[in-house]
Amino acid sequence: MIFIWCATIFLIELCQSYFADLRNVKIVTRKKWRAVVYDVIAEGMAWIILAWIVVNWMYPPYIVSAVAGNALGTYMVAGRKIKRKKPLYRKKTPFSNA
Repeated sequence: MIFIWCATIFLIELCQSYFADLRNVKIVTRKKWRAVVYDVIAEGMAWIILAWIVVNWMYPPYIVSAVAGNALGTYMVAGRKIKRKKPLYRKKTPFSNA
């Protein structure tokens, strides 16, 4: 039973960290509504994790799995590829002085 709880807490903490870090990325790129959506998801998951750890008497394996999930979520966001905008090439209009 403890393994199921640890795995569940790990996965929720992973998602929470991922969305919290994406929120920070969207704030920097000035995408307001995506940042708000990611913030709501991240904070909701944070409260779920807090409630589960407190209800289960704060066993150390639960805390370790939460910290590991948080670290992995941060690693995933930090390691993603940067999307670069492709430059817009326009056709040159023919120009002559004739």
